[in-house]
This record gives sequence, C-alpha cells and structure tokens, in this order.
Amino acid sequence: MKRVFLLLVLIMAGGVGFVSAVSMGWIKNEQISLWTSQAQAIVFENQTDTQTPSQVKPTPDQIESVEKSEPTVAETATANAPAITVASVSERDFVAKRLLTGSLVAREDILLSPEVDNIRIISINAEEGDVVKKGQELAALQDAKIQSELAQNTASLNRLDAEARQLQNQLVEAEAVLDEAQKALDRAKPLKSSGYLSESVFDQRRTAVLTTRARTASARDGLELIKARKAEMQAQRRDIEWRLSKTLVRAPADGLIFQRNARVGQLIAPGAGPMFRIAEDGDIELEADVEDFRMAELEPGQRTRLSTAGGMSREGVVRLVSSSVDTATRLGKVRIAIDNDTDLQVGAFARAEVEIAKSRGLAIPASALLYGPAGPRVLRVVSDHVVATPVTVGLTADAFTEVISGLNRGDIVVVKAGTFLRDGDAVRPVSPAPKLSEVTR
Repeated sequence: MKRVFLLLVLIMAGGVGFVSAVSMGWIKNEQISLWTSQAQAIVFENQTDTQTPSQVKPTPDQIESVEKSEPTVAETATANAPAITVASVSERDFVAKRLLTGSLVAREDILLSPEVDNIRIISINAEEGDVVKKGQELAALQDAKIQSELAQNTASLNRLDAEARQLQNQLVEAEAVLDEAQKALDRAKPLKSSGYLSESVFDQRRTAVLTTRARTASARDGLELIKARKAEMQAQRRDIEWRLSKTLVRAPADGLIFQRNARVGQLIAPGAGPMFRIAEDGDIELEADVEDFRMAELEPGQRTRLSTAGGMSREGVVRLVSSSVDTATRLGKVRIAIDNDTDLQVGAFARAEVEIAKSRGLAIPASALLYGPAGPRVLRVVSDHVVATPVTVGLTADAFTEVISGLNRGDIVVVKAGTFLRDGDAVRPVSPAPKLSEVTR
C-alpha cells in the first residue's frame, strides 16, 4: 500500500513535467506501459493482503437473518414521513379580553374662567395637582377700579335720597297751599253769587288753586322720577357688587386641579381661556376609541385592568358605551371609570383589557386551525395519518381556541405546518418539549 501511495505522489509531483517529458520523447511508450503493469500488480497484491472476513461469501443462515431484519414497506413509509408537532385536546378556562387604548380624561371637566374683563391677576393660591373644596379661593383679581365704581354708586344713591326728601317737603308744602287756596275759592263762590265779591278777585282765587295744584303734581312726578333713578342706581350697584365678588376666584365644586393657565400680572381680556381646569370630585376616566364592529362586545359594568405608560396599574369598570359612531373614522367612544386616584395624570396614554366573555371547554392551539370555504377545520392524527376534521370554534385566549364541536378530549391534532399536509398523509407525530415553567412544577 505504501508503494501505491509513493507512486501516486510521484505522479502528482511530476505533474506537468511528466506530461512534457512524454511529449518531447524523453520517455518512451514502452517504459510507460512497463510502469503501468507494475502499478496494477502492486494494487492487486495489496487488495489480496487486506481482505477482511466480512468480504467472504455469507453462509445461508446469515442470508436468512438479514432478510428477516429488512423493514416492511409500511415501516419504510412511516420512517420517511415528515416529523410533525402535535398536541392533545384538553379542557381549559377561557377569558376573552379586548384591548382598548386611549387617553385619561376628567369625567366632568370644569372650566373655571374669569367673569370680569380688563382686570389683572394679583395672586394665585392653587397649583396643578391640588385637591380643592367648593368655595376655596384659588386666585385674586385687582379690585381698585370696581371699588371706585361702587363708591360713586353709593354717592349717587345718597344724592338721590336727598333730592327725594327735598321734593317730599315741596310736595307737603304744595299740598298745604293747595288746601288753603281751595278753601278760599270755596268761600268766594257764595260771595260772588250774592254780589259782594268782584269778578277779578274770584278769578285770582281760582288761578291760585290751579297753580298750586300744578306745583303739587310736579312735586309728585319729581318723587316718582327720583324713585326710578334710584332703582336704576341700585341695579348698577348690584352689578358692581357682583363683579367685585368675582375678583376672588373660587372653586365651584370639590375636585382636582389638572391644569392652571393663570399667571400673576396677567390681564384678563375678553374671550380669554379658562384660568383653571378642574376634574369634579377628582374622577378620572379612560376615553378609548373602539371600532364600530366591536362596539357590540362592550357594555357598562364590565371589569377592566388598566395600565398607564408610567407603569401604574388600576382597576376599572366600563361606565359608558357611546350610542353613536364617527362617520369619518368609524370609531365610537367608550368611557372606563377608574377609582379616585390623584396620581393619574389627565391626558396621559393608557390601555385597558376588558373581559368580554368567559367559558370552559376543549382547547387546541390557535395555530392548529385551518380556514377554508367550508369553514374552520383541523388535522387529526389517527394511526400516524392525518384526517381533516371540520370543527366549530368559540372563544380565543392566550394562543388557544375553544372547540365547541368536532373533537373529543384526548384527540391528537397537528399544531403547525397543516397547510403543507393533505388528508391521508403519513406523518411522524412529535410532542413539543415541555416549557421550563412546566418542568419545574
């Protein structure tokens, strides 16, 4: 064997040189034939020396033993079948949940805006995040101008009262003069008819009565005018006092301040935005947008588990399901009430899982389902062959689907690769390895 190896090495080492030597005529064809014969003899000699007992012709008993150990056609087909992951049908609890996302909002958003214009803020007594009580002072506005208007109104009312007293005295005096003139006229009437009183004197007394009566009426009208002016001034006073009371901004209800826009020194202009935004009673909710075809799954009273972007988790309940859907987005509003919590921030992103249904039944991996024109089906494994079986499905949760009909407990189904198999194909069922959590139980 060593000589064969050396010969091959020499041939490979000669390489191109050997071929060139032959072509140039330096090596004769007779020499090449001689060397070839010697190499064949060496190879034959080595094969004879290294022959093993297994190369000896087998006995009849050995042939019969080998024939018995050969696999059948069915065994060969099963051995060549693809390995398929399978699972056993078992019972399981199902809790169907629907994930909702949205923003935290106040259940009742109170916009506290200033009710007086062209006035400055001189102090602020509340900040965002403060829990306030109804009537609590939140800010103060400058009231010097309103106080001046109130003083002017007070002076005007006092002047009207004085004028009213003066006219009242004039009225009393005019009534007294009228009474005296009327009596004088009454005495003059019989004297005139008897001829003891001249016509001119009688006319004077009658004129005096008419003049005094006019003065009395004028005094009465003056008093009525003063009363009307006083009523107008009193109405102005009430408006001034109301505006003066609004210079102290107070909380209209108990709640949580979640936004403050007021600044000290800010001039309150007409149409200005709210100074404070208050969540009444501190109630904060999740407002989520839901597709119109999922609205029927939700109803008030369903329990939820809510989590925020900051990692906080809270319990909640569906409070309101909108009865209308936006025609542009095809989304409806759902409100989820949350327990009173001052740590939650209005406007923050949040998500909630709503329990929409519960049941217990036969379960298969969701990946085992195949959908076609005839509906859902699975591939059962019976005697290492797949059998297409129609099923009726129910809830889906945690990567498992509930099977209402079509399967029995303990049936074996193909978990994956079902689309590559046909009814009747041979397979090698392989159960998935248990998870680490299942091994350590």
